[in-house]
Amino acid sequence: MNNDVILAVKEIRTQFATGGKIKKVLDGLSFSIREGRVMGLVGVSGTGKSVLAMTILNLVSPPGRIVGGEVLLKGIDILKASEHDLRRIRGRELTLVSQDPYTFMDPLYTVGDQVIEVIRAHDRVSRKKARDRAIQLLATVGIPDPERRLLNYPHQFSGGMQQRVIIAMAIACNPSLIVLDDPTRSLDVTIQAQILGVLSDLRKRIHTTMLLISASVQVVAQFADDIMTIFNGRCMEMGPKRTLLVSPRHPYTRNLLEAVPSLEGERLKRLKGIELLHRGDQGSGCVFYRYCEKGENRCRETQPELTQVGEDHFCTCHFFDGEAGLGRKLGVAEI
Repeated sequence: MNNDVILAVKEIRTQFATGGKIKKVLDGLSFSIREGRVMGLVGVSGTGKSVLAMTILNLVSPPGRIVGGEVLLKGIDILKASEHDLRRIRGRELTLVSQDPYTFMDPLYTVGDQVIEVIRAHDRVSRKKARDRAIQLLATVGIPDPERRLLNYPHQFSGGMQQRVIIAMAIACNPSLIVLDDPTRSLDVTIQAQILGVLSDLRKRIHTTMLLISASVQVVAQFADDIMTIFNGRCMEMGPKRTLLVSPRHPYTRNLLEAVPSLEGERLKRLKGIELLHRGDQGSGCVFYRYCEKGENRCRETQPELTQVGEDHFCTCHFFDGEAGLGRKLGVAEI
């Protein structure tokens, strides 16, 4: 593994047993993130994004099960680590920002107690030093009057402020990797922009590597360096942000770009149809075959391999081609 690769996910397979059947949620997914970069992972609802977050942290619970692959964090396989090592790694080296801060914090304890607990769980410092650090962290994520707000309970914070607290807890021990599982999903557009601003400022300050998972192309386009599109637990396309926005090579990636709500309503409706239907049995062929305007017999019968189509640009399609200019519709082509 390259020295600058912080996370390497290799052929990961996670499945769920429901109703007497086995459902492959992640099916041979592979990617890596280099130090200091933000990988944006985007896909339609229910395509395995949050399961990937739980898999990376080795937190998949029954009826889910990780059945294959490796998750290497700085060369250490998280999936083979002992419970003792996992307790050390989570929080110190690897942290999660959940999409639902309401369930992430304990309503019976003050925000200060919870931030302090995270700090002291990984650093041998006095409670006073941990409290000072907690105040600094809340100030860093833009919470006004942080010394007073330490005494408040979670319900006394708005959704946006709760998410800031979760981010403060995530960066408390300067982790090597932060997994952001759709952190703006439950927030309105104005608060979304504020949270992305907080994350952008943090990235400049602490240079932490991040995986940003989102159902929104716009969110990923604002913040990520690299983008991967995922469908039915498989990578469809992956590469530098500008490359995917300006010249996507996979029909699925183009659908995601074309379905931005500000664009034509019919395209958004079509993508919603993909969300509702994509969990059907795809057989041995391409998982996107049923929705692809270019699908042929070969696509139905044979799953395409992830193929390099440009510099750091990969696509899983038998008939990949380019279509320039789609990113400009998002207003982010020059970012």
